[in-house]
Amino acid sequence: MTPSCRVRRTFLSLLGAVSLAACAAVDRSPSLSPVLSPDRIAAIVASPDRSAADRDNDARRKPAEFLSFIGVRPGMVVLDVSAGGGYTSELMTRAVGPTGRVYGQSPPPDPDRAPPAAPEGDARPATNAQ
Repeated sequence: MTPSCRVRRTFLSLLGAVSLAACAAVDRSPSLSPVLSPDRIAAIVASPDRSAADRDNDARRKPAEFLSFIGVRPGMVVLDVSAGGGYTSELMTRAVGPTGRVYGQSPPPDPDRAPPAAPEGDARPATNAQ
């Protein structure tokens, strides 16, 4: 087994243990804020300070349905695994509000892999350089 495989296996084991511990520690008391209402979700998606690129991605990514499905609530602590360009992290930050917290995690870029032609969220059309 290569050293990178051992590191990956150790990391995944640790991540699993932390996830299980976090689930066990969740307070299921009725004091939790209610899930976001459809009106509040619509207001988050329609926020005038969201970028044009994010609005372009909305048609494909369906943020209102996403926020409703995950049941995000004000005051939650959220982990966005593989956050990429931050589209989802930004929506969840708006949803949890000032009393919540969002952590975004992305793996470091692979130096052996070429970057994408246009990162997600980039509203500019990709062009072919000649």
